[in-house]
Amino acid sequence: RDEDDDDDGDRALAAPLNAPRLLLAPSRAACLEVDEEPPRRRRSDLESRPSLSSRQSSERAPRLVCSHKLFGHRRPITSLAYSATLDLVVSGADDGACCLHSARSGRFVRRLDRCCQAPLDCLELLDASCEFVAHATETRELALLTLNAKRRARIRAGAPDGSGGRYVVVRATRDAAHLVCAALDAPSLDIRTAADLALARTLHLGPRYAAPLALSLAPNDTHLFVATTDGALLVLSDPKSPLHQLDAALNSTVLGSIWETPFA
Repeated sequence: RDEDDDDDGDRALAAPLNAPRLLLAPSRAACLEVDEEPPRRRRSDLESRPSLSSRQSSERAPRLVCSHKLFGHRRPITSLAYSATLDLVVSGADDGACCLHSARSGRFVRRLDRCCQAPLDCLELLDASCEFVAHATETRELALLTLNAKRRARIRAGAPDGSGGRYVVVRATRDAAHLVCAALDAPSLDIRTAADLALARTLHLGPRYAAPLALSLAPNDTHLFVATTDGALLVLSDPKSPLHQLDAALNSTVLGSIWETPFA
């Protein structure tokens, strides 16, 4: 629904510059867009008589306006994922439910109950396959669902003794073939096949580096950037990539370490 009011309790989340901004509030999400129109001057502004240069600067400056507030959750929202390709916002709540909205129109698409049995901590949209992955660290659940609410796979990650399987972030490759999962309490990355969520391999960062904190994939999937809790930034590259020789030249720079092992 279109609304012009804003809420002081909303907290901004990062988004691409050419995409709608997302706001996360206790039980709703909101989209922000850049308004190129100059702000209206009030009577007090005219009375203060600012200089000509300051008036021109303020009139040209774009501002963020709330274009939509997205409703559908009954519990606090705990995670968000956005896809510019699909024009979708997926929001997850602490009751395990997900809601899908169109980001640009604000249209409610559908609600999916009980994606996991615990609060959803990670969401990732797979553009190529029109699916999304939901993860709950409390129960170590990983669920793969289609945008039409069909469950493709659901597993309990980690070892049978309860160790591992808790992820701080999940990222998908561009072709939606693999998932890179950063372990919450261990210096390792789990590489899983997206089709069935099966574990393909584990990359151990320790003992030299600490547990991963954030992940980012290059657009062509040849580079994986990993930030760790001890302040390191690792650049993992595939030796088969034509850019591998360029990466080798960066090994001694502030960008971090180059791993000569494929991550998928």
